[in-house]
Amino acid sequence: MGILKELHVQLFDLFTKTTEPIKVYGIGLYETKIVANKLGGKITFRSLGNSATVFKVSLPQ
Repeated sequence: MGILKELHVQLFDLFTKTTEPIKVYGIGLYETKIVANKLGGKITFRSLGNSATVFKVSLPQ
């Protein structure tokens, strides 16, 4: 499922949820971003409308 455009700016914030109702705390993307940054990398995403969202984690060699 795609992620609503209005959620894009807060997607990597701690405790952000993209769907309701949901019984998780929203720390996965936040932690992924922290780890990627500490390793000199980054995480990006592309939302494909209502069909999907693609995440890419890039790390230096």
